[in-house]
Amino acid sequence: MPKQPLYKTSRLSTYNSGAKFRGVTEDVDQRMITVVGCTLMIGAVIAAVTLFLMSLKNPSRGCGCGKSARVGGVAAGGEAMDIKSDEDLDAAIKTGEKVFVMFHAPWCGHCKTTKGPFKEAATRGGNTMYALADCANDITPKALAKYNIEGFPTLKLFSGGVEKTYSGPRNADSFVDFCK
Repeated sequence: MPKQPLYKTSRLSTYNSGAKFRGVTEDVDQRMITVVGCTLMIGAVIAAVTLFLMSLKNPSRGCGCGKSARVGGVAAGGEAMDIKSDEDLDAAIKTGEKVFVMFHAPWCGHCKTTKGPFKEAATRGGNTMYALADCANDITPKALAKYNIEGFPTLKLFSGGVEKTYSGPRNADSFVDFCK
């Protein structure tokens, strides 16, 4: 006697109420539905728990990178600070100190070539704080309009309530000279 397969070959057919299998035994059909349903539910639970844990690492962005923007956390003459929100940008500008901000987008070729000299200038920036504002991911269009950002990269120096747009050569020496 030949062995019978656990299930017969099934064909998917559609009815008014959706897709149904024909030719599959009731037991196998129910087991398959249960396994698929449980797998989807487990995946959803894992995704929700992962997002929750990531938000605990960085409540301001929920990205899970473990980094948080700290306004004033980088002393002048150090590394360029990453601005992670509109609030951080406003707070950095309102400190009254000199803050040189590069508004950039990660897809922009000019931004990519300017970022290196900008970071180099930050290491020898004297009494100026240098900050990078990612306009594609972190800064909202409302903030871009507020600071009149119309293209990338846009470099602005904020000092004591005065805003100056930089339009010179894009090298570290020129950035440092502009901020003096």
